[in-house]
Amino acid sequence: MRHSRKRNKLSRPTKVRNALVRNMATSLVLHDKITTTAAKAKVLKPVIEKLVMIVKKDDNVTAIRKLNAYFYDQEATKRMIEIFKPRFEKRSSGFVSMKKRLPRPSDAAPQIEIGFVS
Repeated sequence: MRHSRKRNKLSRPTKVRNALVRNMATSLVLHDKITTTAAKAKVLKPVIEKLVMIVKKDDNVTAIRKLNAYFYDQEATKRMIEIFKPRFEKRSSGFVSMKKRLPRPSDAAPQIEIGFVS
């Protein structure tokens, strides 16, 4: 049964939504933090947490293959292995933090800065 499996659809078709999340995940890994809307940040956080757990638990070859299949840029995979794996070695969860920012001026959409915990 699929109880409690509902996710925000972000008013997009499945393929477009998946591409959006993959693109945001790649950008977050490459830039360490990004500012986006609250709804998109809430969808992105569990994805990033799972990717960091892949890096921590799997051996390097398996992790590289899984990350290359997900990220759009191989530089993101390289950063996950070289930078984030040692950084989060002793941490079991909570790799990502979300901070509220001022609303976007054009349409007053709530903004959140999502980034990795240092």
